[in-house]
Amino acid sequence: MRSRDAAGTRKKLVGSAFWEIYRNGYHRARLDAILEGTGVTKGALYHHFADKRALGYAVVDEVIRPWILRRWLQDVDGAPDPLDAIAASARRVVSEATEESIRCGCPLNNLVQEMAQLDEGFRSRLASVMDDWRAGLARALVAGQERGRVRIDVDAGAAALILVGTLEGLASLSKCSGDRDVVRRAMEGLEALLDGLRPTRGPPRPASG
Repeated sequence: MRSRDAAGTRKKLVGSAFWEIYRNGYHRARLDAILEGTGVTKGALYHHFADKRALGYAVVDEVIRPWILRRWLQDVDGAPDPLDAIAASARRVVSEATEESIRCGCPLNNLVQEMAQLDEGFRSRLASVMDDWRAGLARALVAGQERGRVRIDVDAGAAALILVGTLEGLASLSKCSGDRDVVRRAMEGLEALLDGLRPTRGPPRPASG
């Protein structure tokens, strides 16, 4: 029972830290604000995490990583048409967007911009999430090529890299504008990009006889 309580306390701290960092950035995140409303003491926090940096690492590993991979790969992996699945995921992101999520942007992108050049522990963790996201998309595109849903001449690895970069760039653009219509138009542009990866339809064959 004690072990279960400890695991619950740790999970509560990581979840609260995620929201504090997401809303305010890592450097402006305050431990007092993280503890507020959790019922966890500062002593208990330091029992689980040596310092704020260790807590930040846990946020990347235990919240941001699964959130990103679930959001962008869960419905794409094994989908009959990966391009349709990626587009559907993008449309879902738009439909589920709140004023806060538009204002705060992508939690992964935020930490990349803030911490990747300052802390190797953050950089390596964030790069790993990006790499797994890109690799998952590349696998899906290769599977799509095998099913005839993606152009065979497409370099799946390069296309996956472009897609990840585009999605993260669109998140930054939406955050900067704070305009839901910008989010919608950006996703329409993404769908046009995906359409460019589809096999071209040749002219209809002349009727025989």
